[in-house]
Amino acid sequence: LAGAETGRQQLDLRVPPEAPDGRYRFFVRDAAGRPVPFGGLAIRQKRVEFLSEADVAIPNRLDIPFDQGVRLLGYDVAPTVAPGETLALTLYWSSDGGVSQRYKVVTHLLGDTFNATSGNFLWGQSDAEPAANTRPTTTWRAGEVIVDEHTLAVAADAPPGTYRLEVGLYDPVSGARLAVLDPDGSPAADHAIVTAVDIAP
Repeated sequence: LAGAETGRQQLDLRVPPEAPDGRYRFFVRDAAGRPVPFGGLAIRQKRVEFLSEADVAIPNRLDIPFDQGVRLLGYDVAPTVAPGETLALTLYWSSDGGVSQRYKVVTHLLGDTFNATSGNFLWGQSDAEPAANTRPTTTWRAGEVIVDEHTLAVAADAPPGTYRLEVGLYDPVSGARLAVLDPDGSPAADHAIVTAVDIAP
């Protein structure tokens, strides 16, 4: 309209990793609320190699079932770490390909001594979507093995002793945990203890 002010606004739109290939269009709504197209872009999925259990050597087998067809197949971790060091943990996941929402993986290093800094028994933690945020659970394919690496910074004042490694999956919006299932398929817990790690003096 003549005399109307114009302005420029920049928006950052995040494209979900699971968005399928294809041509997409942008829309805005006019004053009457009607969608008006104004451009588009093409999306091409990044092709990720499919790894099956036959392709991956899993050092420590577990096979822990979670809800929504997710399974924790196993892990790899050093058995000993020193205070102030980082603990490298690799988790191996699979699913039936039907995970309907994105979950974050949380890993906790839990001791028997209370940590006054954290206000609980937590002495190390990692919190991210699988595979350094590159493989959201909604992109997992049936029978695929997801190699999921985490680094936990161990508190510099962590006392020597044996610690537990706890693993869980949660909805980052609601905070709700994905249930670990018992042999009958019923919810049994909201986390799994995968192994013990010693913190050396």
